[in-house]
Amino acid sequence: MASEVEQFAENWRKRRACTRCRRIKVRCEYDSPLSETCRRCQRAGVECHPGLKPLEGSESTGQNTTYAWVEKVRLKTRPTDNSTEEEENKIAQLERIIQEAQGEITNIKARIGYKSPATTASSTGNNSLYNGGYDTGSSSSMMLDAENSVFRRRDCFQTALDVGFFSYEVALESYNSFRSSLIGNVAAGVNMELSLEEMREDDNLLALAMVTSSFCCHARPGVKLEKLILFLEHVMIDRMYYQAEFSLNLLRIQLMIAHYIMLLPDMKTWVNIMFTMVGSLFLDLCSEEELLKMVGDKCENEHEWEDIRSRIRAGIGVCASVMTVSANANMPRLAAALPSMDLVQEVIFKVGTIEDRVGMYYVRMVSMYLEGTQMLTSPQLKDQSVHLIRMTLDNYKKKMNDTITAMSMYVGSPDQPVLAVVRSAFLQLHISLNECGMNQMMLFAEDEAPNEMLMIYAQEIVSKCRQLNESFKELCDQHDKYYFPRYMYFRPLKALTALIRIRLLMWSRGFDIPVDIHAELSKVKAAWTSVKSDSYNARGMHFKLEKVEQWVNVKLEEFDKNNVSEEVTTLSARTIRKILDGIKDKPQTQPNPPMSAVSRTNSIANIQPPPEQSPTATNDTKITPGANAAFTQNIITTISGTAPTPSTTIQPPAPAAQLPPPEPTDVMQVLSAPMFDSSTAATASAPPPPTNMPAEQMELLIRELFSGSTW
Repeated sequence: MASEVEQFAENWRKRRACTRCRRIKVRCEYDSPLSETCRRCQRAGVECHPGLKPLEGSESTGQNTTYAWVEKVRLKTRPTDNSTEEEENKIAQLERIIQEAQGEITNIKARIGYKSPATTASSTGNNSLYNGGYDTGSSSSMMLDAENSVFRRRDCFQTALDVGFFSYEVALESYNSFRSSLIGNVAAGVNMELSLEEMREDDNLLALAMVTSSFCCHARPGVKLEKLILFLEHVMIDRMYYQAEFSLNLLRIQLMIAHYIMLLPDMKTWVNIMFTMVGSLFLDLCSEEELLKMVGDKCENEHEWEDIRSRIRAGIGVCASVMTVSANANMPRLAAALPSMDLVQEVIFKVGTIEDRVGMYYVRMVSMYLEGTQMLTSPQLKDQSVHLIRMTLDNYKKKMNDTITAMSMYVGSPDQPVLAVVRSAFLQLHISLNECGMNQMMLFAEDEAPNEMLMIYAQEIVSKCRQLNESFKELCDQHDKYYFPRYMYFRPLKALTALIRIRLLMWSRGFDIPVDIHAELSKVKAAWTSVKSDSYNARGMHFKLEKVEQWVNVKLEEFDKNNVSEEVTTLSARTIRKILDGIKDKPQTQPNPPMSAVSRTNSIANIQPPPEQSPTATNDTKITPGANAAFTQNIITTISGTAPTPSTTIQPPAPAAQLPPPEPTDVMQVLSAPMFDSSTAATASAPPPPTNMPAEQMELLIRELFSGSTW
């Protein structure tokens, strides 16, 4: 028998490279002499087709015929060194010609206002930012006539002018108005004293971001805003990703995009916040070394002191933005990822300016809210007494009140525009904290929460909601004077959903909250409509108002369409908890038995506001959350678009006197106003008692009440 080597030699002489290896022009190798499949085909999992032996007598027959085709390819693809250099020079020359020609084409198109058919079709057929904010493909091509090379130009402001996104005169007018009328303390240390030309010399991308932000707040004629926004976003991406740049000004631009420019999708907000947090850590903002330099007066010169102060203000802006998103999305872990601001707070209160201190007070207020919601929803307060939960709630509300009172003292005049943003934030957080506390009292307390106590907090929620809507109306009335952030449009929506929810919830307890929700909705709609034609942000977010309006109308229609009956069945907190946990037990004898309409009204009239707690009592009561504190559902409102089940119908309330006009929205008057007015309590009437509702129907009602809540 022939040896293995002889068999391999015989087989190899008959073989050529397999078809696949010949096609991709690689060496065909075998694991063993007798393998029928080459290594590459075996790894790829494909069938190996060995090449055929050359025909005898053909021209290709010869000693080196097998590799003759390789030599031919090499001769064709391996020119001499001189020819390679010449061709490379020619390629570079052609690339320069193409780039110069493209620039000329772009300038000519901008001068004559030329639009290609593809661009016209995409701009008319895909208005992505107004249709919910999701791109459907045209944004990948940028909806621009220029090539991607325009993003690499260092003067992006001049590029935007050349492309024709806006004119210089319009940009100059908007820039001057924006820097003089900006409210919200989100500039994060930008020098607002610089003129447009000085800002362009300092950082033309920051100047472009400020102009774009002003266009989003106030519409200007001849501005191609959607294309400008896409251009700004792609320039930012090019700077951060491809050119690997990240500076303090880029961080400020990120904050401006998040507060004034970015509408939807919401995921972009999370990406923006992520980059902002990473950027603040990369730039080492609010570092201990800088803080000690500032407070110890160890700066070498005034320029270094101003630079450190600017970096600290940027750090405060990042912290305020992240904490606000954390509160609105009920993600305390996001705020927990921030570094401690205790040392920053100490330094700012010693050497900071008024604007710095206002920003720091805002951070402290949001921090108190996050700490309060975490404490109220922690396992330590579950199955505790109603009195302890109430004391905890009032303690954190007092801390928030003290914070905003101290801040208003630094601002001085209550007419300062910065208070409009902080005031509405305070009202929104105050409403949410009350909702969280009521939820804990009703569902997780050891004993039954008295109806009178719940009515106090319900009336306070109604009062704050009306103040929040009135504050939004006043801000819209002065829309032509100020530039305010886009998130201001969310706050009246929170108030409207809180109103309908608290009315349904207190009705389930046998009380009616006499508030005209339709009137509040009409007030918000009228204010929103007054600025819709002038504000890109108001137009882009109007669909959220329509969604809330639809949800409110569905709830009120179900509330008003049923007949009046005689008795009401109330459920205890224990029974409600069993229902929500899926345990179906029949209602037991309640500590708060059903009352007639007369006795119920009389009991409300006798409600007294909660006693003021002394600082000593407040400080002595400390509840430490556990390491694994459980965070409950979202406290800020999530809008439910689901219509109620027919079996969850709600009986109509009797006509009741309305609450008095909303309290003045001045901060000092709001804070000094009593938490509850007994004169208004007497006007609160209970609905005519409905029929003795079966346990199954009451169960569905309770589920309906809590399905729209994010407590």
